[in-house]
Amino acid sequence: MNSGDMFYYSNTTSTRPKNPATLKHIAGVGSSPVVRYSGTGIYFLDKQDDNTWQLEIYPDIMDIDDPYKMLNKHRVSRNRRTMNGTFKYSFPVWKLKWLYCPENICCQTER
Repeated sequence: MNSGDMFYYSNTTSTRPKNPATLKHIAGVGSSPVVRYSGTGIYFLDKQDDNTWQLEIYPDIMDIDDPYKMLNKHRVSRNRRTMNGTFKYSFPVWKLKWLYCPENICCQTER
């Protein structure tokens, strides 16, 4: 979804937000022109005020077995793993004072 204040994507994309200056919500998996994330979990960026964005990152998912094997309620095919990634953001039209990041994720600005 790429509307005035929302930019959502489910995989790495080269699509640019229609109007970066009006964005209030970004959600994605992978990378985009405004976010580069090395993990596999979903992330949410929500504008709190003119100078603050809140970042939520959900655990990375790791395939440990074929998810399409015969169904068995005791078999685990995916598991979460510890998040150790780099989250880089590039907001050329925004002047940020704060971006709250989880403690085990390295957040960096890209200029």
